[in-house]
Amino acid sequence: MKLDQKGQRRFMDSFNSEDEKTCWDWNGTKNNAGYPLFSYMGRMISATKTAYGLYYKRRIPKGWVVSHTCDNVACMNPDHLYITSRSDLTQELYKTGRMKPADQKGANNPNSKLTEDDVRTIRQKKAEGVTHNVLAEEYGVTKTTISQIYNRKLWAHVA
Repeated sequence: MKLDQKGQRRFMDSFNSEDEKTCWDWNGTKNNAGYPLFSYMGRMISATKTAYGLYYKRRIPKGWVVSHTCDNVACMNPDHLYITSRSDLTQELYKTGRMKPADQKGANNPNSKLTEDDVRTIRQKKAEGVTHNVLAEEYGVTKTTISQIYNRKLWAHVA
């Protein structure tokens, strides 16, 4: 986004840029995750994208994001900013341990209808000869789900 001269002045006054090597921390508004926001022409825009655009004088390709070499999301120093795809950023965050995958196996999955105890009981009852239909109805799942649980294609982590 291009800023007029007044907008650029206001933007530049929102952080201290005295030392070229250190982070230039944003002093203005931030969202709940700590990412800087800048109010311009009645809209809140990404301050990080604005800093990148002002310094490098180019648009950010659709689907790409501005990231920081310093890992400080409030930093406006253009020497610390670079663009990357969301996919590459996510892979980098996982690789460096700055982001951990959500543990959504089994009962931790918000869509799960079963608990680990339910799965153990289903396997036990199935081994005793209870049918897929009866178990599916009892636990509110499909016959296919019962079969996959019994054959350890689902809930394989449950002993």
